[in-house]
Amino acid sequence: MPRPHLGRESIMRLVLSALAAVAAATAMAAAPLAAAHAEEVIACETVDASQMPIVMGFTCMTIKRGPVTQLRIIDAATRSVYSCRTGQAGGVLWVRGEDCEKTSGS
Repeated sequence: MPRPHLGRESIMRLVLSALAAVAAATAMAAAPLAAAHAEEVIACETVDASQMPIVMGFTCMTIKRGPVTQLRIIDAATRSVYSCRTGQAGGVLWVRGEDCEKTSGS
């Protein structure tokens, strides 16, 4: 069943609430390691996790391009969060997470 198209305002609300939750959890859990590891958080309108541990996101809220480490991909439609060790970002078009696991969401 195709997912309904989300408007930009709806996506931004979802992204902001998801980022706030992730930031709070990450800050508490990673406070001792904050200086050593910066985590990239990218929310995408569509996420395909059918090839786990590889997760693909499309129409993403980032300008990041190139390799990324310690990556969290957020599915804006379902609020699912995937934590990945490494990956690649293609700006707003796509993101590919590798060695991922689902950490929250439906």
